[in-house]
Amino acid sequence: MEFNLIVLILCMLVILWFILHYFAKPTVPISDRKKRHLWKTSLSTFDKDVLLFCNICEHLTSQFSFFCEYCSVACDKIECTKIADQSIRCKQQRDRTNASSSKHLFIKGNLLETVCSICESEIDGVHDVGIHGTKCVWCHKSFHDSCAKNDLICDFGQLQKVIIPPFSIKACRTSNAPKLHLKEITPIPEWKDWEPLIVIFNEASGSNDHEIATLFRRLLNPIQVISLTSRGPKEALEIVKLCPVKCRLLVCGGDGSVAWCLNTIKEMNLDDKVSVAICPQGTGNDLSRVLNWGSETNSCDFATPFTFLDKVINAETVLLDRWQIEMKYDHRVPVIRRLHHDKKLFMYNYCSIGVDALVTLNFHKARESAFYVIKSKIINKLLYFIYGTQQVITQDCDGLHDHVEVLIDGVKQELPELQSVIMLNIDSWGAGCKLIEMIKENDKTFAEGHSIDDGQIEVFGVSSSFHIAQLQVGLTKPLKLGRAKEVEIKLKKILPIQIDGEPHFEIPCQITISKHSQARMLRRK
Repeated sequence: MEFNLIVLILCMLVILWFILHYFAKPTVPISDRKKRHLWKTSLSTFDKDVLLFCNICEHLTSQFSFFCEYCSVACDKIECTKIADQSIRCKQQRDRTNASSSKHLFIKGNLLETVCSICESEIDGVHDVGIHGTKCVWCHKSFHDSCAKNDLICDFGQLQKVIIPPFSIKACRTSNAPKLHLKEITPIPEWKDWEPLIVIFNEASGSNDHEIATLFRRLLNPIQVISLTSRGPKEALEIVKLCPVKCRLLVCGGDGSVAWCLNTIKEMNLDDKVSVAICPQGTGNDLSRVLNWGSETNSCDFATPFTFLDKVINAETVLLDRWQIEMKYDHRVPVIRRLHHDKKLFMYNYCSIGVDALVTLNFHKARESAFYVIKSKIINKLLYFIYGTQQVITQDCDGLHDHVEVLIDGVKQELPELQSVIMLNIDSWGAGCKLIEMIKENDKTFAEGHSIDDGQIEVFGVSSSFHIAQLQVGLTKPLKLGRAKEVEIKLKKILPIQIDGEPHFEIPCQITISKHSQARMLRRK
């Protein structure tokens, strides 16, 4: 009897813990490290052309030495890291002194600039072996050792527009969230055009996303850089919610990561408070291409630590249509009534039903398997090629036109023989294939009437996987079905569907696609 009572109490405690954690308001944890650094043991791609010297013994470091992700302190061996942890201060996410300004945080040597920001003269010995000069890890300005003593207050330099300074961060502990977390970001009236930048990176998207995260941790307050896979977008957007001014959000990932963030922005009612930029790290990166951020990042984008950041600061705000996809099921069937409920999803790039969705679904299954151990864009593209070639032979979506009904603004369409139906909000599909532009020669009015904020979507058809391959190299044109403010699709059998690159199999249902609202995006000039 006593044993059963103990088990019952333990079960109740577990349920209570789950309820408190599941329904608790998301919080932004704050680290209160005093001197300890966050070491990593490999040199960043963006530092490989720079000679770095150990801040303790002044020996030249190698790509197998130790580097702090927050303040870029360098150590050539493990013994030096122990000394650095005790003698060299690292960046702190918050200032516990309640000051209204920040002092420079000086570190010797490994300068980004060779000219002193005080006397504007060359720093002697900066090109020689060893540690010379001083730099601030907040504003990244360089100083003579003697000049540094005369300049104590840090103005954060060109980062002032986008950084959240440590003196603006207020933290607390509560009974529901006993760990130290962000409570408030205080306004800074004297800072004009302040628009903090929050960086989200997805470790599952690309091959050098962690190095980009390291770069932004060094440039900004580390609290502004958040992993999407470990914490999710709600934590990053909680910073936006607490910020007294509008913010910019940089998503380092693919189309799926961007859509996840945009959906969370809608869920938290932050559309008017944040604008989203993209650092392309996925395989397709279609929205990134349309907004001029490119198909992928390269060394030119990060020629200096400030290169890409300047592009984000100078980007212009544009509106992007957000489309609602409503799926309704036949609940007269008992199994469907129990297992499937009507649902509403959002679309920003495109939605497709058929062979291209099946190829994407097979790729996602391969990426989630235990054998997918090397994260590489080249391998991702190779997998897409393999599964696309497979569909040329097997043609699993053959006869799709007999299993779907398409209504464009209420008018039923007579479908030709095809294996995929595609609804486009942007003119980039399948990793950069511009379907709308392709028909410009035959229908100039239709092609020029497209815009990402016009409240209309374009509907196309694809006849086979081989047709997709021809479209990718520009040897043919897509099948134009029309343009609409609302599209209705009836699925008569289980078919593959993808929404912004996220695929799944869908059972027979009624799908309605209509405009919902708009998201604020940043387009690179």
